[in-house]
Amino acid sequence: MKDEKSVKFMRQYMVPNSRDNGINGIEEIKIKGPFTESDFELIHTIFTAKEPFNNGVIIYLDNHQKLIFEYANAFEVNVTTSSSNVKQSEVKIENILIST
Repeated sequence: MKDEKSVKFMRQYMVPNSRDNGINGIEEIKIKGPFTESDFELIHTIFTAKEPFNNGVIIYLDNHQKLIFEYANAFEVNVTTSSSNVKQSEVKIENILIST
C-alpha cells in the first residue's frame, strides 16, 4: 500500500469472518507431496508427539490438532476446521482444500 490512508481503508475490509460463520478453529492439516526421506527425517527430528504410518507421519499438536505429512506425487493441502455450523461445506483454491 502506498499510504497509511489506503492501508486503513483496506484493513476495515480484511477482517476474518470465521466466527461469524461458526468456524471455531483448525482440527487437521494434511500436506501431501513428493517428500524425500530427508524431509521425513527432519520432520521426525522437529516434532516429538508423532505416529508414523505407511507413507507418512501424523503429528499431534496441542488442543487435539493434527498435522499430517503424506507422500504423494503432487503437492496438495487439506485443511479441516472445527465448526459449530451443522452445514458441511468445502472450498478448493488451486491445490488447497478447506472443509468444515
